Amino acid sequence: MSLDLSVLMNKKMSKDLIQVVDNFLIENGFVKDEYGYVAANENISLDIYCEFTPEKDDWWDDVDELIAKIGFFPKAEIVLESKHAQASHIVNYQTAQRLAAIVGGVIYDYQVGVLYDSDGKPYACHRTDDEFEEYGAGMSLSMAAVGIVKDVLGTENKM
Repeated sequence: MSLDLSVLMNKKMSKDLIQVVDNFLIENGFVKDEYGYVAANENISLDIYCEFTPEKDDWWDDVDELIAKIGFFPKAEIVLESKHAQASHIVNYQTAQRLAAIVGGVIYDYQVGVLYDSDGKPYACHRTDDEFEEYGAGMSLSMAAVGIVKDVLGTENKM
């Protein structure tokens, strides 16, 4: 099971900003490959890539409500996908938060459908009477799904 996060930006990424992101990822244990970046640590399964033209992605065609909550149509996006292990998901959340601070973006957690700022605080539209999904809540859902699949398959092996 994968856990997907996106860092959404309201402006295109300049060459300088792309270089800053590249430097940050390399300095923090990622290796560049033909698609983006992968974690160099073999115990962490995390892929990261930049989407410079999200307007061409069909996913954005039917999410008017989300766009209204964000307050802008993303001009660029950094997608993070972790797989299988809680340690990978933790690194995913930490990396997304740091990238959001670097690029001035917002974090979208696909598992819980919530937007967060770079401090991990949910957008006001996702809070009701001081109740909200805490940053990282999607990890519990993802790990629960892994447990269900293992139960169904009757195995303890890594997926």
